[in-house]
Amino acid sequence: MPGAGGLRLHPGTGHACVTGTHSHLADGGTVCWQPGPDATGRHAVDAEWADQPLPPSLARRMPDEVAHDPWGAWTRAEVCAKLLDVPILVWVTTRPWPDEGDLVVDGHRLHLATHRVEGLVVSLGRLGA
Repeated sequence: MPGAGGLRLHPGTGHACVTGTHSHLADGGTVCWQPGPDATGRHAVDAEWADQPLPPSLARRMPDEVAHDPWGAWTRAEVCAKLLDVPILVWVTTRPWPDEGDLVVDGHRLHLATHRVEGLVVSLGRLGA
């Protein structure tokens, strides 16, 4: 993922980036996002392999309107939970599944974007204006 908007995939355990925000993958890899030197505010990233099976326990929690893009919905929810310091299991049982774009959740303005990059579903989020 070099050059893809500050995203880096580090396969296997450990990774080289020491700044930015991170998401750990099921296979032990890490996705790092470094939004850039002009970025302000709080940022978060979450990523999942697009072809991995959806756990039945997660599938049961998803309403029909997000089931067409389960990893997009999940990664966006994870990003929101990270940005607002809410445990993900609390998030998915007490809040709606977020769409992409600008939204207000719990009185906070968030911006969410989901990308498909090299077999990954990656959601990026920013807290604030």
